[in-house]
Amino acid sequence: MVIHGLLAIATVFDPRFKLKLTEYYFPKIYGNDSEKHIVKVRKMYYDLVSEYQVKYSDGQDTMPMDLQVSSMEDVHEHDTMDPLAAYDLFVSSTSNVDGVKSELDYYLEESILLRAASFDILAWSLIVVIDLLRHLTSCHPIAEVLICDGFVVRLVNVLNYGVLGVRIVVAEVVHQMVVSSKSRKEMGECGCIEPLSKMLDGKAAKKKESATKTLSTLMFYASYRKIFRRDERGIVSAVQLLDPSIKNLDRKYPVAVLAALTHSSKCRKQMVDAGACVQ
Repeated sequence: MVIHGLLAIATVFDPRFKLKLTEYYFPKIYGNDSEKHIVKVRKMYYDLVSEYQVKYSDGQDTMPMDLQVSSMEDVHEHDTMDPLAAYDLFVSSTSNVDGVKSELDYYLEESILLRAASFDILAWSLIVVIDLLRHLTSCHPIAEVLICDGFVVRLVNVLNYGVLGVRIVVAEVVHQMVVSSKSRKEMGECGCIEPLSKMLDGKAAKKKESATKTLSTLMFYASYRKIFRRDERGIVSAVQLLDPSIKNLDRKYPVAVLAALTHSSKCRKQMVDAGACVQ
């Protein structure tokens, strides 16, 4: 059961399988005893999550259930006057007393993702994590803390990830984290200008909008404008985004990027050559 249990726990955290794969295979392996083994697996991954939460609770008054009361004897020793102390232990170890669902409960209740040869579990995991980060960084104090802790470098590195959906979400997070001149400076110094500039190419309108929205907030610095201009396709791609035939794209962002470059006669010429006057 140990090996099967470990494998079952691993599949639970794969959104294509969750508990379904265990429920499918355990009856084939254990026959009529499969249900009790499934229950054991369920308890194992809930205990695992609980242990992880306690480890990172920063000293909050929580601990794994098996550490709170190690045995029935401990219950009677600590509270011999309460005949229902053992019952309380049973309830706390088998149910959610406060009625509040955990993130794991919600995760397991959601539909599984259908298997596909093109499915990238790492990309899916990154999108989930970065989307959570996007919600956190909507709070400016949190964004400032992340920037001060040097988190930006790791985030910017993901802008080069090969999956489009990941790059889009990261670009949106970078935009949200630019909440001050200090954070703007930090973002640019970490090297996000070049990958954002490359995102202006391609067909996906959402990708282009995310990139130009973020670039428009970074073009205040001359050094960042210089980096953007080094990309031969940068200005051309930004001008092409003014094309009215491109749907679902807010053109105020490419306009802002181009406007930040108009002080340079060379840039203005590149814009005209790229068809800015026609657009």
